[in-house]
Amino acid sequence: MMMQLFAVIGALATLNFAKNAYQFLTFHFVKPAKPLSSYKRTSQPRDDTEDEKTTWALITGSSAGIGLGIAQELILQGFGVILHGHLPVELAEAKDHLLKYGQSHPPRKQVKSTPPPQIEIRVLDARTATDDDLTSLVNSLSHLDVSILVNNVGGNAIREPNFLEVKDMTTRDIDSVIDQNARFMSRLTCLILPSLAKNPKALIINFSSAGKVGCPWLVMYSATKAFNHGFSVGLGRELKLNPQTKHIDCICVIPHEVKSQGNSKGVPGNAPNWDDFGREIVQKVDNAVRRGEWEIRPHLGHGIEAGILNGGLDWLVWWIPGLDWNAVLEKGFVDTIRRKRDAWWEFKGARVNENGLWDGGNGNLETVGNGNGNGAKVVTEDGGATRKVNNGDGRKHSED
Repeated sequence: MMMQLFAVIGALATLNFAKNAYQFLTFHFVKPAKPLSSYKRTSQPRDDTEDEKTTWALITGSSAGIGLGIAQELILQGFGVILHGHLPVELAEAKDHLLKYGQSHPPRKQVKSTPPPQIEIRVLDARTATDDDLTSLVNSLSHLDVSILVNNVGGNAIREPNFLEVKDMTTRDIDSVIDQNARFMSRLTCLILPSLAKNPKALIINFSSAGKVGCPWLVMYSATKAFNHGFSVGLGRELKLNPQTKHIDCICVIPHEVKSQGNSKGVPGNAPNWDDFGREIVQKVDNAVRRGEWEIRPHLGHGIEAGILNGGLDWLVWWIPGLDWNAVLEKGFVDTIRRKRDAWWEFKGARVNENGLWDGGNGNLETVGNGNGNGAKVVTEDGGATRKVNNGDGRKHSED
């Protein structure tokens, strides 16, 4: 009897493993023929002389980094893109880049030949935006068919050194990270939802981070990314329960390490580039939505990392005498953050003193600024773009 019971348990475990493996492999290797096409305007041109009306995507924090990578792929899929950021010059450069990119890269083979990429720009600082600013932003889109919102903007907008312990932060540092990463995206989503609901189908893509589990020296950043995850999953469920919004899909992207202008120090060599990661998001969201999932890790390597961290190897190592596997994982996680912190501090020409603190030359924790109005670079874990901003107190601002 016991042998039969064990056989049944073994068979069920094997079937469950096979199902999970099948879903994992098909998610990463079976891509839809026309990614995100269900979110395009359904009406077609009356004849060959009339162009199909452009369907638009608003991408926050898209002057560089992952946001720009998403924009690149969307224009190849025939979407118009609205670039958002806080620096007009960098947004203009991003628009010029996309125009050239669209002209040098033909549309995806399943997409009808289109005119030059349709691109608009909206300038607004995510940290300081008021209710009126956000309302004006949403109203400025009323003439466009916006069916996709990508809440990508985010970063660790605090004084240098970017990797601070909470006890060394100011309340302004804390507010800055919350405003940029959490308040802006939730308020914008609230205001734009009525417009999205008017579409036959709509999509909201939110950004969390693998750091949402709680990162030392990035406590506020990881806390806001945990908020973003909870906001996205809760909103997704809520939208499906309301007949007036059940046609709006909501998915949360959980990036691990991604190489970009703003995340170039202490990054593993196998991390994807910002443009590849943006393309993977666009090409894999449909699979996740179809399965009813609330979150995705679009990069294959990130999915494998998550499986290991979530206990995927426990069954292999539990029998090793004296091995505390959880302690091994914890040490590896903390060491990874420490290496990133040290790499950036070294890049800044500083050192870590005997107390493990940033030493700007006199052994004291300092706010570092060059005093000439040029500001300084800032790092974000999600592959955010480097920004040069002088706010008078050494504080930086970045966008994912």
